[in-house]
Amino acid sequence: LAQLPNLRSSETVTIAAGARAALDRGAPSSAAQLFGIAADLATNDTISLLRYRTHQARAWLAAGNPAIARSIAEEAIALAPPAEQLQVLADLADIAWADGTMGRDAARLRTALTDASDLDPQLEVRARTALVAFEVTLAPDEAIEDADAALSLVDQRHDPGRAGNLRINREMASGLAGRGIDWDDVERGIELERRGLGSGGGMSSPPLVMFTMSDRVERARERFEEEDRWYAERGEAAFAPPEATSTAALERKVAALERLGRDSPLTRLHLDLAGRDPDEGFTDVPYEKG
Repeated sequence: LAQLPNLRSSETVTIAAGARAALDRGAPSSAAQLFGIAADLATNDTISLLRYRTHQARAWLAAGNPAIARSIAEEAIALAPPAEQLQVLADLADIAWADGTMGRDAARLRTALTDASDLDPQLEVRARTALVAFEVTLAPDEAIEDADAALSLVDQRHDPGRAGNLRINREMASGLAGRGIDWDDVERGIELERRGLGSGGGMSSPPLVMFTMSDRVERARERFEEEDRWYAERGEAAFAPPEATSTAALERKVAALERLGRDSPLTRLHLDLAGRDPDEGFTDVPYEKG
């Protein structure tokens, strides 16, 4: 296509449709190339160019090439007029997870959200959802505020997966901020997340982390099995949480807790080994808590 003579800009819509079909058929690299051709043909239409570059970046990410995805994403962000900045940043938020730029992208999202006027509620929900995901570990107090703001806007009947994700991440942030975890709300979030799986939603990682770190052994085992089945059913077993770092680590910790006792000083995060053989106090428990 790229080499065809006299390729007209009027054909960009058809080419972009082909790119979407390639994505649906599991060919993200082809989709990325097609979106790139569509973008090259749309140079006189800033909004279309911006849309195709954004899709191209996301397709390269789906193809497992975050470096190219980031390069194209930065081009799209630079192209975006102020009124489109928040939309573009929200669309490209997943790339930050792949290349480790969550802090930078969180700051840009926050600025765009603050500067936005006549904000569409659905766009605000998407932007705040991305911020919550970025901030859970970086700024948990802010993550809680953003989650509460998004939950006040999201319709959990029509978007249960997003509502569930927000509830789960909110409780993860609450635990990390030292405010405790509302386990009933975690379970409500998991149930909402399940309801959203049929409409393209996914399973989030915080439940398994929270159950494991808080010694909720049976729930951790159940969650691992549930995630394992879900990934297998989708043909994505390679993306499932690896057993060596999930159930195996959990079972080692359980064995140590049973051997030492749950209230043993040797299960604390800060160990006092004065006058003791350090080997006696060596377990996975303090490490996992940290």
